[in-house]
Amino acid sequence: MNVMNVMPQLSLSPTGPVNEAGEPVHFRQGDLDGACGPYSLMMALVANGIVTRSEASYMGLHDGRTRLGKFYNRLVEFGGLINNGTNEYDLDWLMDCFRNQVSLKKFNGTTRSLVTDLVTAVTAGYSTIVGVDWPGGEGHWLLVVGYQGHLVDGPGGSEKTNVTHLLCLDPLLEAPKVSLWNAVLEVQAEDGSVVNAGRYPSNHWGYPQPTKCRITNGLGIGKRN
Repeated sequence: MNVMNVMPQLSLSPTGPVNEAGEPVHFRQGDLDGACGPYSLMMALVANGIVTRSEASYMGLHDGRTRLGKFYNRLVEFGGLINNGTNEYDLDWLMDCFRNQVSLKKFNGTTRSLVTDLVTAVTAGYSTIVGVDWPGGEGHWLLVVGYQGHLVDGPGGSEKTNVTHLLCLDPLLEAPKVSLWNAVLEVQAEDGSVVNAGRYPSNHWGYPQPTKCRITNGLGIGKRN
């Protein structure tokens, strides 16, 4: 039996996914920049209500001593198009502006262990950014909002879910109008085996066609109580 779970904070609207305050969560990056990391980071913050949509849209108007002002100033340091992209250390540096408001979980390891950690984070309501590498050396960041899997018999008569797909909001693509995600990472077959042999065991399903990829790491962002 197929099962699906998505972040409880999100719901669908005519403009795409919205948070509990009804604010659109998806941000789309420009065609020429390498800012998928900061875009995914901002989607995670808005999804959890840590930053409002209005604050995200007008960060440059905030005093440089405030959390948003500091965040904006750090973004500026990357340069206009963030040509070299951002790595996990860059995102951690950006997130330091919100350290008193968020709870962070960092994930590394094999594809199987990363999927387990990501599913746990989604179930707990974390907004989780995931990094993927593509053949040719390119990397990308997406926001995981849910997962889909196949329910199978586990040890002792229990049931477990073999997660087959991670449901994502991809800043490269338009905001979805009929679902809470606009891209999918295919991570396992229904029997738990890998999708692809070799260095890139997963598939990124987006536009214009599916592409082999490898999940490298993740950053879970939760709202501090």
